Amino acid sequence: MVRKIADSAGYSKKLHIEMDAEPGVSLGFHIKSEQTQRLLSQRWDHVVLQVLSSDQYSPKRSASAWVDAQNLIKEVQAKGSLPVMFVTWRYTDQCTDNAGMPTSASDLSPLGFVDMHFNIQQQHARLAKLTGVDLVNVGRLWEELQSQPEHVNLYHDCNHPSIYGSYLAALMFYGYFSGDEIANVTFRPEGISAEEAEALTKTVSRYLAKNTQD
Repeated sequence: MVRKIADSAGYSKKLHIEMDAEPGVSLGFHIKSEQTQRLLSQRWDHVVLQVLSSDQYSPKRSASAWVDAQNLIKEVQAKGSLPVMFVTWRYTDQCTDNAGMPTSASDLSPLGFVDMHFNIQQQHARLAKLTGVDLVNVGRLWEELQSQPEHVNLYHDCNHPSIYGSYLAALMFYGYFSGDEIANVTFRPEGISAEEAEALTKTVSRYLAKNTQD
C-alpha cells in the first residue's frame, strides 16, 4: 500500500519494500531468525521495526521486548541502515485473553487499555532517547482520532487495523519516507470512498505539519 501511495503521488523514487512479519512474532525471535539476518545483511535505506502488540500492554509484561528492540536497533545501525519504529495503537475493550491479553488480575492496569496507549508512547519515547531511532507515531494520531465523534472505524477487530487503519498507517509511512506533502496522493484502497480517502489524507497532512519527530 505504501508503494502504491508513493507511485500515485508521483514520488521520484521507486520504493522497494520487503516484509518479514509473521503473526505473533517478537523482536527477540527476529534477532535469532536466519531470514531476518539475511535481510539485514543487505543494504537498506530504512528498516522498520515493530514491537509485538501484546508485549506493549504494560511495563511489567514488556521489559524484555524493549531490550530486544534496543539490540535490534543497534544491529541495524551497525549494518549501515536507518532503523525506524512503527509506533502502534492500544487494544480495545473487546480484546480477551485469546487475543494475547493479560491472563491474571495482577497484569491488569486500573486504566485498562487506555493505559496501554500511555505505555506504548512512553516506551517508544524512551527508546528514541536511548538509541536515536526515528518514530513513525501512528498510535498517537490513531488515539486522537478515537476522540472524534464521527471518525471512521480504524479497527478490524479488537486490535488489528481495518482498511481505514491500514491506509492511515501507510500514509504516515509515506510521509516519513518521502518528506513530501501527502496531499498529492491519489491512491485509495478498495472499500474507501473518495471522500473518506480525502479526509484521511488531510488528517495525516495536518498531523505531520504540526508534529516533528518526537
